[in-house]
Amino acid sequence: MTTKLRPLRKLKQSRENDSVKYRHAEKGFKNNMELLDRAKSCWENMRNMREKRQRCFRFVYGDQWGDLINVNYKTITEREYISARNRTPLTNNVTRRLVNATVGTFLKEKAEPVGIARNPEKKKDAEMLTMALQSNWQSQNSNMEVLLATAFEDYIIGGFIFSRESWCMFEGEWDTYTYMPNPAYCFLSSTMRDPLNRDMNLIGEIHDITPNEFFARFKGMSNVQIQDLKAEYGELSHSPTLLQLDEKNDLRYLDFYGNNNPDLYRVYEIWTKEIKQRVRCWDVLKGTLFKCEIDNINKTALEEYGHTIEEENRQRMKLGLMQGMDADDIPLIDYGQLNTSNEKLGMFYDEYWYYQFLTPRGTILKEGESPYEHGHPYSVSFYPFVNGQVQSFIEDVIPQQKYINRLVSMQDMIMRSTAKGVLLIDKRSIAYDSSREEIKDQWGDPDGVIVYDSTKGGEIPRQVANQSTNVGADTMLSLQLKLMEDISGIHGATQGKDALSGQSAALYAQQASNASTMILNILQRFDYFIRSIAIKKMKNIQQFYNEPRYINIVGREYAGVKEYDPKRAKDLECYISIVKQGATPVASAIQNQLFIEMWRNGAISAKSLLQGSDLPFADKMLRVIEAEEQKLAMAEGSGRQPQVPQIDPTLMNQMQTQLGQSDVVNNAENIIRNANNMSFLT
Repeated sequence: MTTKLRPLRKLKQSRENDSVKYRHAEKGFKNNMELLDRAKSCWENMRNMREKRQRCFRFVYGDQWGDLINVNYKTITEREYISARNRTPLTNNVTRRLVNATVGTFLKEKAEPVGIARNPEKKKDAEMLTMALQSNWQSQNSNMEVLLATAFEDYIIGGFIFSRESWCMFEGEWDTYTYMPNPAYCFLSSTMRDPLNRDMNLIGEIHDITPNEFFARFKGMSNVQIQDLKAEYGELSHSPTLLQLDEKNDLRYLDFYGNNNPDLYRVYEIWTKEIKQRVRCWDVLKGTLFKCEIDNINKTALEEYGHTIEEENRQRMKLGLMQGMDADDIPLIDYGQLNTSNEKLGMFYDEYWYYQFLTPRGTILKEGESPYEHGHPYSVSFYPFVNGQVQSFIEDVIPQQKYINRLVSMQDMIMRSTAKGVLLIDKRSIAYDSSREEIKDQWGDPDGVIVYDSTKGGEIPRQVANQSTNVGADTMLSLQLKLMEDISGIHGATQGKDALSGQSAALYAQQASNASTMILNILQRFDYFIRSIAIKKMKNIQQFYNEPRYINIVGREYAGVKEYDPKRAKDLECYISIVKQGATPVASAIQNQLFIEMWRNGAISAKSLLQGSDLPFADKMLRVIEAEEQKLAMAEGSGRQPQVPQIDPTLMNQMQTQLGQSDVVNNAENIIRNANNMSFLT
């Protein structure tokens, strides 16, 4: 019996050792239609999520009669059915109010990321990194506050959201920027079940870009490759499509392979988790743990060292012996060859993220290992993602919204029938030149004249109107509105409605706090999404900020740092926490009052009062104090007797009066006395 041998190249490039090299050896470098089909399967498995998301958006933005129904074996919309019966499909949009109230609850407490050093000795470095992160967070090109407000509205309506953190150039400035792609154009592993997305192995996005942007992004091609791609996209753009021109922007007709606009090139960005054998090393001299390729041991030089690990060890051994050190005492790079007790060193299977840009026919435009040290650039969040299911916040109240519309339409029909009634005309009294349609139009006109013939013996035309009866529509409408508030958790206090007469401010604030309990789950999930964005943004800052940058934020100062030092933050381990600023009028008034009381009791200086509070005159007074401090410092340096500035007594009395008699401060004092257990004080 002859043993079948496998080629040596296939034995060396097995899937278990290096999944990318195995695919290149088996499938080739230029095409990966298999991965594109896999991405399409993931995208198709999310179709139900996209359809439910699109339906929720229809209801929130006013199109609430678009659901399909079956009438006489025909599929039509509810709007078409009602219009065919000569009725008007009325809408009372309550879901939009719930969305606005929920977004307002999110915006009341502005969230910002703060880096906390895991090593207490690196606290100042963590403050510097926090300063750089918040500077990028608040920059004009990032404007995360507006971006997250829009994303949160999308999240509570659609139920899932994607973001991409990219290091790129925008308006001539290289920085890390956050983009929110349309979730309908995104896809990911359909087998995910972990709420933290740790079982994700594929994620990607569909891009429709112009030809100029296409060849600018994927530059470096030969003329032959450019002509081949133009021919490929030219054939795709002239291929027959079922889309009409007026439907090209409708997401209901979105197709994975088809492009709604023939003037754009479709590109698929796909990130997959791959596996590869690498070596984990420990540099005793530098005290760093790193991983490298197998060839870096004795074939390929490491960029940091300038040569291979074996060569570095030989040089250290030679230098140590020249300095009279024992061979066993020379610090070498340990990659598992020194017989140490550390079992983590040496060969291991490393999981990493690999990206590929493909055309609709699987042609590989660009590929490579992730340039980001944190992995892939995407952050994703699903709500509630229990047992792999997604159901948006708005989807729960759609049945109540539909029933409210039916009740409103029924009330309108009853009022119209009661006001007009029905017209009875004897056939014998109809004039010879009058048709039924003409009489109908004349009767519907307030100034209309109906001509009849009394000589034929017929009766005079008369109208029969029935008095409307109370069928309980008003009661049912009130019940549905109450059910909508109970299901969503958005009550009157959360919606900003006026308090009842005689109701205390503490009770009203407590009602608003209790109402937010119903939406606490979705708020916390979105906070985790914000934290994921902040972590990737911070990692990009540590990786790509290679030169000092001015990071000062007006009104804030961390440890006196105004410039980012990349050397101090390069390998800093930080924990990102999303801190609520609590920028509400009540919380702001309490904060100001506490600072004022500390200043009156001598616990803090006037400068500390102005720096910590947000009083309307704080910035102006602070500049005056800093100017006086500079004058005193200059006087002391010249040897002259410094003159202590005197404050005008009239101005001092006015300041005391404003601080003591302010309505905001008085309201804060009442709240502090009457609501010691309120949630915003704990």
